[in-house]
Amino acid sequence: MPRYRDRDWLELLYHGREHTQAEMAACCDVSARTIRKYMDEHGIPTRKVRGRNHGLYGRRRSEETRTKIADTLEDREYEDHWRERSAEAKRGSEVSESTKGEANPMWKGGVSDHYIDYGSEWPAARRRVRERDEVCRECGEDGTNRYLDVHHILPVREFRNAESASLADAHDTRNLVLLCRSCHARAELGDLEFASGIEPPE
Repeated sequence: MPRYRDRDWLELLYHGREHTQAEMAACCDVSARTIRKYMDEHGIPTRKVRGRNHGLYGRRRSEETRTKIADTLEDREYEDHWRERSAEAKRGSEVSESTKGEANPMWKGGVSDHYIDYGSEWPAARRRVRERDEVCRECGEDGTNRYLDVHHILPVREFRNAESASLADAHDTRNLVLLCRSCHARAELGDLEFASGIEPPE
C-alpha cells in the first residue's frame, strides 16, 4: 500500500512533524489534492493555515502577484449559495477544543499544540544558515523552483524534553542545514541523512 494512503503515516507527518500537504505530496510524487483526499477519508483534521503552516511563511508575494489578485477580486460578486458553502467549509475546518491534544483519539503523545514555538533564538539561526548555505545542500536548488527550508539534523523535540540541553541548543548552526522543500521532506522521512556537528542531548 502506498504510504500516502496509510493513516499513521499521514498523521505522523502532518501533525507529528508538521509537514504541509504539499511537502508530503512531494515526497510521494503525488499531488497535494491526493494527500488531502486520504486525510479526509481517515478523518485527519487539518491545521489552520497560518504562521509556519502557511505556504508563504517567510516569504512575500511579489507586487505584481498582489496586484493581479486584487484586480481579480475587484467588483466580484458571489451568489448566496457560494457564500454558504464557503462558510460551511470554514466551520468544518475548525478543530474544536474537545478534539485537540490528548482529547483527540488519534493523539499519540508529544507536543499537542499544532504550532510549535521554536524559541527566540530560531529566527537569527535560520537567517545565518540561509546566508551560509545559499542553496539546497542536497540538490543545489537555489530557491527559484522550490522554497528553501532550514532543517534540524537532530530534531527539536529531542532538545525540548532533554534535561541536559535547552531548546536554543537545537538551533546551533552545526545542527542545521538548508534544504529545498522536496529534500526536506525526504530528510524528515529518513531517506536523506546528514551528520550533525553537535552531540545528541541526553
